[in-house]
Amino acid sequence: MRFVRMFVVVFGITLGLGAQSPLQPEVETRLLEMLRAQSVLSAEQYSELMRLSSEAAERNNLERQVDAATEDLVARLQQHGPITEYKPGKGFAFSTADSKVKMIVGGRVQARVTTKTPEGGDTNYDITAPRVRLWLKGHAFSPEWNYEVQLEMAGRRVSGDGPGGPFESDARFAYTKEAWICWAPEKAFNLYAGIFPAPYSRQLLVSDSKQQFVNRWIGNDEFAPDDQTGLWIMGEVGGEKSDLLEYDIALVNGTGLDVPVNNTSLMVLGRLALNPFGAVDYAECDFAGSDFGLQLGVNAWSKENTALGTSDSCIGGDVTVVWKGLYATAELHQKSFASGAPDALGWFVQAGFMLVPEELELGLRHAVIDYGAVTSGDARITETLGVLGWFLDRHRLKTQLDYGVITTTAAGAAAEDEWRLRLQMQLIF
Repeated sequence: MRFVRMFVVVFGITLGLGAQSPLQPEVETRLLEMLRAQSVLSAEQYSELMRLSSEAAERNNLERQVDAATEDLVARLQQHGPITEYKPGKGFAFSTADSKVKMIVGGRVQARVTTKTPEGGDTNYDITAPRVRLWLKGHAFSPEWNYEVQLEMAGRRVSGDGPGGPFESDARFAYTKEAWICWAPEKAFNLYAGIFPAPYSRQLLVSDSKQQFVNRWIGNDEFAPDDQTGLWIMGEVGGEKSDLLEYDIALVNGTGLDVPVNNTSLMVLGRLALNPFGAVDYAECDFAGSDFGLQLGVNAWSKENTALGTSDSCIGGDVTVVWKGLYATAELHQKSFASGAPDALGWFVQAGFMLVPEELELGLRHAVIDYGAVTSGDARITETLGVLGWFLDRHRLKTQLDYGVITTTAAGAAAEDEWRLRLQMQLIF
């Protein structure tokens, strides 16, 4: 009998000190009263156990309040707090739960070794990091308002005219490569303002991080105006996916990334591209073994020379094909000068094929810049290259080796060859 009584006492104490349900305090109180009535508990023991039971109930009540408050805080954070994720090749993305604000932080590094062996000369070696980019991009207030800021940390040398005459800095300075705001209410209409890639020629619009070769063709700087500051309207219309026709119209300073002083004229650019079999991504190499894709593009730009009353201008066209691991592209450009100098004509053809899908590509390129009236005595530059690309994670992590000859011919002079080898690694994070 004594054992039973002690068991009941222990059971009652355990209930009093353990987790409690809403009805448990009343059960404990009644149990202790019954034990006291049976003389199992003295008055002092009864009072002590009632005090312990009351304290335990208060603790459990406080714990429940804390748990409820914690759950509510977690729910609020999940609803309104930032969401973080990593997107390979784009960077770390931060966004609000309602998707009204989003920012992606990322960058890329290119490390390059170049050897040049001129005809009859010694080999020169150059080890560089030609591009070290950091970017912030995303949208604010709503997905319609996009932005991007891209900084070139590899820098460049600054040159200009000073009190002592022309100068060029010894050091390289970081600068803003791109910085734009874009209002994109629909696919057919996107308005850019700021610093952006000039919408002229397909290879210029393909990022230098997504090139089939180590760099763009030799005529890119001659014919394409590169990054500019101004306004740009672009869009895609037609077809089932609204990607049949692409259009671009831009009004820019025409002075590149340099800030113009007393700029008396602006540059006008335009591009039209037709995708009869659907959009062709602005990235070289066909990793996915795509179905047949074709893009046909025409481009033009013009900038008035107010001193001469005429304009420098350029027109061009391009064609691109992708199919089952093949990526091939070609461009033709003709540039006219306000000064009356002979036109410059340039073209290139390049193609690459994935020998091992998504891993190994072999490609060839031939390019020509012809200054003058396309005769045997013209000044011209030609480029003939082969490339081998090894892709560990597509363009996000790759190594490229291209090798070939650059032939330069001054007007009326003999041609001179320079053999060039470039090895480049790229990491996008």
